[in-house]
Amino acid sequence: MNNLIRTVRSKSINAEQTRYQSEQETCVLCDTKLEVKAERITTTAPAGEIVREVAECPKCRVRARSKDHQLQ
Repeated sequence: MNNLIRTVRSKSINAEQTRYQSEQETCVLCDTKLEVKAERITTTAPAGEIVREVAECPKCRVRARSKDHQLQ
């Protein structure tokens, strides 16, 4: 059974990707890792369902972003 398990190596990313990841995951005010929450919302409009993504800083309680993603 052990031979069926393979090691998964993380993909190496370049400096620009590392910078982007850091900007998206940390608070710009206090440099704390953001808490990202997602909730599914059903609408009566023809759009159907959406997923609302909200990223907040747990330390300073600032909302970094709120974005709606439409499910198709």
